[in-house]
Amino acid sequence: MLLAMSTDCRCRIRTLEARQIIKAREIGPDGNCVRRFVIPAVNFGATDYVDLINWQACYVTSPPVLRQISSHELLKMI
Repeated sequence: MLLAMSTDCRCRIRTLEARQIIKAREIGPDGNCVRRFVIPAVNFGATDYVDLINWQACYVTSPPVLRQISSHELLKMI
């Protein structure tokens, strides 16, 4: 979902995505371990795709495909 948010036409959504990735990089483990995927609860009453999951209640990890992009470059892409 974070990758979809990075290409959203709304600046607010791209900003949220960048902040989530930067936060995940700060608190997450390094890239040398296997990430365990846990399916988050889905909010079927959501009116926008970014509200489908509760970002505060789930463990967010940085997408591996964005590993080579620095946090500074992520913020510049907003």
